[in-house]
This record gives sequence, C-alpha cells and structure tokens, in this order.
Amino acid sequence: MSIAYTQTRRDPVLFFAHALLPGELSTEHIDKKLQKLGKPWIGSLEDSHEPILWLSFPVVPPAHLPDLNVVNVEFYIFPLLAEHFFEDVKRRKSFGPVQQGISCILEDAITKGFHPYLGFGALTKNATGHGEKFSQHYMQEGPGMLNKYSSTHGDAGTAALLLEALDYAGINGSGAKIAVLGATGAIGSVLSQMLTDISPSKLVLIARNKGRLDHLSQKIKLRSGVVDVVVNTENGHEISSDICHKEEVNVVIVATTGVRVYPRDIPKNSIVFDITTPSACRPEDDWGDTLVLRAGCGEFDNPTIIPEGFGPNGGGAEWDIGAGGENVMWGCALETICRAVSGSTSSHVCGKDIPVSEVWWCIRKFRDLSIKPQSPVQFGVPMSWGKVRNYVQSLGFEEGSSFGNSSLLASIDGIV
Repeated sequence: MSIAYTQTRRDPVLFFAHALLPGELSTEHIDKKLQKLGKPWIGSLEDSHEPILWLSFPVVPPAHLPDLNVVNVEFYIFPLLAEHFFEDVKRRKSFGPVQQGISCILEDAITKGFHPYLGFGALTKNATGHGEKFSQHYMQEGPGMLNKYSSTHGDAGTAALLLEALDYAGINGSGAKIAVLGATGAIGSVLSQMLTDISPSKLVLIARNKGRLDHLSQKIKLRSGVVDVVVNTENGHEISSDICHKEEVNVVIVATTGVRVYPRDIPKNSIVFDITTPSACRPEDDWGDTLVLRAGCGEFDNPTIIPEGFGPNGGGAEWDIGAGGENVMWGCALETICRAVSGSTSSHVCGKDIPVSEVWWCIRKFRDLSIKPQSPVQFGVPMSWGKVRNYVQSLGFEEGSSFGNSSLLASIDGIV
C-alpha cells in the first residue's frame, strides 16, 4: 500500500451516464443494481426518478507520482435505456431532469466540504450541450458556484484513446483512406484535425452541418495541405449516400450520435472503429470480412491503481463492467478521473470545440495512470493487436508516420 492510499481527504469524481442497449453486460449489471435497490426502469426522463449510484471505488496513483491525488469515483446512472434517453434529447425534454438529478448530488457533495469533479457520459453530453448548458445554469444562479467544482465532458479522453488505438493497429502512411462519420462533433472535429499527423492519402469528412463541415475542411487544409479532403453532408439517422464506397475508404471512424451504421455503408475489407455510446454498429448485422472494433475506452494496465476493482459485486470486486473487458472503462470517465487525480480544480471543459492540446494532455495523463487503449474486441470476441495489425497490412497500407513517432512523443512530453 502506498502512502497516498492512506490520504484522508478524497474529493469525489461524480460521473453520470445511463444504460446503453438491451442485453449488454453493462445493462445487465445496472438491472441487478436496480433490483437490489428496489428501483424501476423508466421510459422517459420526465418520469419520476433519481440517478442511482452504480459503481463506487478508489483510484490510487502510483507511489512514484506523489503529486497525484487519490480520488473516490462515484458512477451514477439515470435508469433508462439509450433509445429512451435519445428520444428525450430529440424532443428537447432532457436538460431539466438531467440538470436537476446531477445538481442534487453535486450540491450535496459541496455542502459536505468536497470539491467534486463532475463528468458527463454518453447522452448526458447531448442533454447538457457538452456541459455548457449546465455551467450556464450555475452562472445564472450565481457564478461563485463554478469555483466549487470542476467538470468535463471527457471527449478529449475518448479521442486520445482512439488515436493510440490507431497507432496500435498500425494505421499510418499514404495507404490510409479514412472516413470520419460525425466529423463536426466534439470528438470527430479534433480527431479529423489530428489525423493529418499520420499523413493519410485521403480524409472523408461526413456530417450533418454543412457550414461546420466546410469550416473544418478549411482548418484541416491549412494544417496539412498535402492531405486530400473530401466532404459529404448527411441529414438522416442512416448513411444515405455511397460516399465511403465512392472514395474507396479503408478505415472508418464512427463518431456520431443517433445514427445506425450498416454493412452496406462500408466497403468490404475495411476496418471500422466505433467509438459511439451506444454502438452504432450492431452485431446482428452481417459484417462479413469487415473488421469492426469497439474503441474509445481505456484499460488499466496496472490493476493496483484500482485496488478494489470497480467496486464490490456481492462476492468480491467487479472488474468487468461491460465496457470491453476486465479493467476497462469508458474514455470520458477516464478523462474525468485523470483531471481529478491531477487536481485540476475550478476548471470546466465544456462545449464542442476541443483544443488539440487537451487530447495530448489526456494521452500523457493516461500514461501516468498506466491506462492504455482497450484490447481489441469485435462484438464481444477478443482479438490480439497482432491479428489486427496483420489485417491492416492486408489492406495494402504503405509505411509512414505514426502517432508514436519521436517528434510526437516530444510534443506530448512538453505538455504538463
């Protein structure tokens, strides 16, 4: 046990999300918790409810990093499935109930003398404008409140873990033709800019908002004039065009909300990284030779950092919460934890525009806590990174730059 583990004051991480899809392991865990508490599922945020405490566990930084703090993580769940939550988001009925549910728990922690670190998971981001509307609520109530807690939507953490996963998979060089679905969202926008560092031969940007899409395209061209940038606008909740086939993409990053992606949308013999929560690519569809990987989550490579796992499960510690295997958690939650451990007090990361520097900060902090990209999983079936790299090589990628090269590592190490 390190000295840090005996730390008496532990400011809490208060992370909020909801259940994802029926039948998923995380949903089964949440259902058991609801049964134990005698609480029902709800069909809408407008139904009477309160967020339930799902997981509670300490995070203990390595002893050789004494400037980092031990924190207690409290992971709360709004007791409804993603499909019902999303309906409330579309009807613009989600912010009030989400704000009230979070504020009750947040203000209670502040009253007890803590400085909480608030994180928004899954569709709570959409409900709160990526935290911006939540901060504005307290600015109207009294701006002094914003000094009493910190917050983040955590999307820089998800982006960081995906970038490292691309590196693990060996995706680099001029053979890469990458499509980003949801390119103008918080994650898609910063990813699209940073992907120029591996010099792909083509970037295909797909999103709903044409104005933001054109603006992003110009930013990317200024950042790296050698990359061929193609833009395409989609308006529905499915991909209606054949843009990925037309541009012969071989890497697809799915970073959009409320859109189903089907095998017909993606060229055969390509690789898909799905970072959406819940997943846009579903196992019931026949993906054939297309490799579809869940991405954007991180794995504690040193489990002593979570000495009690993700909390008790009735017969010991819970190690697999349904995010992609043992010791694995969603990237947005991990960013919130890293900010709390680092003592980023009175800071608020909100809104859709993520500076590139925030992603590099997350990469560095994840390394401090021995957090690496989750091991590759295709619809619940584990794979090795070696097998993924062999698949990528079969797609005909040429050798080129990677996110792990020396100049990029130097830029990471220069960020404190």
